[in-house]
Amino acid sequence: LQLAFTAALTLIIVIVLATTIGAMVPLNLHRFGIDPAMATGPFITTLNDIIGIIVFFVLSTLLYNP
Repeated sequence: LQLAFTAALTLIIVIVLATTIGAMVPLNLHRFGIDPAMATGPFITTLNDIIGIIVFFVLSTLLYNP
């Protein structure tokens, strides 16, 4: 049950962060003069994967080690 709670909470946090990152990265790339269409896909996907793994491990550590 604790693993399911950790996975569900991670999923919620990652979805919210992915939405925010997906909206902000193209705007910031455009601001710096980089074509957002070329760099957005791979960059956002990689960033979301890394953030998802970090969030899962941090939540697991916090929930399993009281």
